[in-house]
Amino acid sequence: MQTSWKPKPIQSLLVTLLLLTLSVATARAESEPNPLDSAATVEAGAVPAAANRMVVWDGEQANVGAGWVNPKTSTILPQSIEAHSGKTALEFKFKGANQWMGMGWNWFKFKTGTNVGTDASAMKNLSFWMKSKGKTGDLQVNLLCNGDVLDTPEEHTVKVRVLKYCPRLLDGQWHEVVIPLADLNQIKSFNPKIISEIHFGFLAGNDTAGSFFIDDIAFDDRAASGSIEFIHPGLLNSRAELDFVKANIKAGAEPWASLFNRLNNSGYGNLNWTPHPLTVVNANGRDADLENEDAKAAYAQALLWYFTDNEAYAKKSAEILDAWSEQLTTHVSTNHQNAVVAAWCGSVFPLAAEILRSSYPQWTTNETKQFSAMLNEAFLPLIFPGNAAINGNWELSMSDALMCIGVFTEDAATFNRGVFLWRKRVPAYFYLTTDGSTPIRPSGTTNLDSDTAIYNYWYKPNHYFDGLCQETRRDYGHHMQMGLASAVNAAEIAYHQGLDLYSENDRRLMDAMEFQAGPLMGKPVPSALFPDGFTASDVLPTWEIAYNHFHNRKGFALPLTETLIRTKVRNSDFTAMCNLTWESLTHAEIDTIATNGAPAR
Repeated sequence: MQTSWKPKPIQSLLVTLLLLTLSVATARAESEPNPLDSAATVEAGAVPAAANRMVVWDGEQANVGAGWVNPKTSTILPQSIEAHSGKTALEFKFKGANQWMGMGWNWFKFKTGTNVGTDASAMKNLSFWMKSKGKTGDLQVNLLCNGDVLDTPEEHTVKVRVLKYCPRLLDGQWHEVVIPLADLNQIKSFNPKIISEIHFGFLAGNDTAGSFFIDDIAFDDRAASGSIEFIHPGLLNSRAELDFVKANIKAGAEPWASLFNRLNNSGYGNLNWTPHPLTVVNANGRDADLENEDAKAAYAQALLWYFTDNEAYAKKSAEILDAWSEQLTTHVSTNHQNAVVAAWCGSVFPLAAEILRSSYPQWTTNETKQFSAMLNEAFLPLIFPGNAAINGNWELSMSDALMCIGVFTEDAATFNRGVFLWRKRVPAYFYLTTDGSTPIRPSGTTNLDSDTAIYNYWYKPNHYFDGLCQETRRDYGHHMQMGLASAVNAAEIAYHQGLDLYSENDRRLMDAMEFQAGPLMGKPVPSALFPDGFTASDVLPTWEIAYNHFHNRKGFALPLTETLIRTKVRNSDFTAMCNLTWESLTHAEIDTIATNGAPAR
């Protein structure tokens, strides 16, 4: 990724070209006073809850500006086909593959000098309206302040992801994006009193082609909203649940004693475990296995610390987390595999970190901050956008990871993004006949709109029935169990934070569980449902969390799931894979205590 979004060698050429193409718009503006020249403000009403608002570009009253792009891939121009308000909005149009798509819009037409710029020092937010079209990407934004020399590194704010503040950005509708200036202004030399330019950019994937429409760019002083008071520990377990399991282990009670021994005797609990940190993880190779194994080891050691009070386990878990957070910067691959690997590990590393932060004060604040920075840099860019067109277990694992990361870093926008992905993917992954003759289409792609496309996407079922999953026919339950586990784990995290996602899709989840549990135990599947036969996959180390919630907490009868758990899941030495980790140990029969004191919301 470029250190600056503006390609220096051709900067003057790009600016010249774009100033020429914008001559009509700028000529009209130059005949009118720029409202920013006198630091004009707009009273509340244009934006609810903002006492003061400074509009820097809206295509109407504030319409001075010029832009830059790489003319080989992009354009940035005012246009009148799409607009949020008035008749004009900017269109950042692009086409290309596997390269950085960037643009800038300067509402002082690239005039230099420390006396030129918008004074936003009294404002709290950057705001703009945006709409996406076509195949786009994980858009980032930052600001530029003016100076005697145009575009030096110290003039930039940090880049932030637009999706973080607007999870619905890519749905093709107009949305307001409100970004706290405190999130942007992390560079000491940036001067918020002379802001002159906004930058947008993203790394294009294969055959990217589309547009972002931008309107009503402004600064305002609205108070922050939508904050969440996070509960810790509050990922897969509350403190009370962990204490319940710990007490039963010490008492030698079953099934906890046997499940604990499996964890303790596994390689992941070895105090001689050596971490294998990498700067860049190649998700197509052995790197991915090394990272996932270390993530599981960090979590195993954290659980062992909590259950035994042996500090050596806490030190080992911290050693693994610190080793990775000191080095890891990103994940790469040639086939999008980096996103799902980031999701799996981004769902497990925080489980270990959440336990350490809540129970081991020797893991310092600086180490915690370093770990959080790794999550934000190496994981979020890959999982925040989601992926509506690929098999559903991927996006559900992204939802799981986003909620894990959001809770650990206390980032409401990241947590809410995970909730958003969950709510749009779960109904499109588990079918109910009440959905209609065909399944609900995944939100965020038009490639699956037709009945034929959805039929192929669901691996050509003979017909749709309650409990069928999008991946059931893919491999007779293997990936379905992965999708189920991620959906349930995400719901469990939300539940500990006082949000009951389970109840929104309880019938879908339970029907899928009961159908799949049957063939996993050898129960014949009716030939009318699968005329070509059904050979059940292996039993994965999941099921326990969902069963505990629906049966133990809520009182639903799940006889097939219960039999599967008691005869196969709890007795298996297969206890961890990807983002499924020791769930029977942490969730078997924990219904006898309250999850937390927070009411569901």
